[in-house]
Amino acid sequence: MIFNVDDGELIESEASSLHINEAEPYLCIFNKEELRANAKMLKVNDRTVKECIEGNTFKFESHEGFDFIALNIPWDRESLIALKHISIYFRPNMLIFVSNHLEVLPIVEEIQTEIEETSGEMKDLSLQKILYLFLDNLTKSDSNKLELMEERILKLEEAIITSRNKNFIAEIIKIRKKLLTYKRYYDRLLSISESVEENMNGLLNKKEMRHFRLLTDRTRRLLESTRYLQDYLSQIREAYQTQVDINLNSIMKLSTVITTIFLPLTLIVGWYGMNLQMPEYQWSFGYPLLITLSLIISVLIIIYFKKHKWF
Repeated sequence: MIFNVDDGELIESEASSLHINEAEPYLCIFNKEELRANAKMLKVNDRTVKECIEGNTFKFESHEGFDFIALNIPWDRESLIALKHISIYFRPNMLIFVSNHLEVLPIVEEIQTEIEETSGEMKDLSLQKILYLFLDNLTKSDSNKLELMEERILKLEEAIITSRNKNFIAEIIKIRKKLLTYKRYYDRLLSISESVEENMNGLLNKKEMRHFRLLTDRTRRLLESTRYLQDYLSQIREAYQTQVDINLNSIMKLSTVITTIFLPLTLIVGWYGMNLQMPEYQWSFGYPLLITLSLIISVLIIIYFKKHKWF
């Protein structure tokens, strides 16, 4: 899709009949095949086309006359995160979004909605504003996501305290991976936002730079919040490991107590199990006395352990 940005409106144009006028601003939203087909008409060099088609990482490059941005956007689906790649080519009067993942390109609907909400008064709509709106849309609701993540970690902490026998390792690892993905995303998005804010090609005016400064500040806050949640989760993991160690120590302590109680009885059984003629064998009360002695020894050991609070 190719749009001409004219007086606060996005006018769609047909690529086949389009004649590029360098004095007019154009917004293009392509998949990789469409970019390849229209690159020469739009005067996008082969190296940049290759980067858009083959690239799969974060990147910001300020070349002579244009900026190039590459993003991997976390996309939540059923508690899992998939990374959706998008490339952005930006020069005076030309802004191109390239992605095969159409779900990360709601830019036209977002801008049209904002135009309708302002009753067509957005006369300052520009390619720079569109780029800002797109990047702003990426993190607009992320504060709520992190709040939900914090509530999830709080519930996990409560569950660890109240449920002794449940294994929480899988849940902790899942949350840790998600936070790590967000941390990397915000870290690199912050770097890209700061680089755009430097305005090396002079593509932004003072008003637009203020917008990107606000975007940089928000991304920095999101990054700090994510790091806080990572630290919080690490503390919970350590607390859970401590709880597991305490439970294991309790089990080992009980096992040791039981072994100690039966150790004298094992000695007695081994003693009388020897193939020797013991004097007590001829005594009619020898067997009952042996049972009574075993019980007395066991009771004395239990009383001794209780007195010293060993179990």
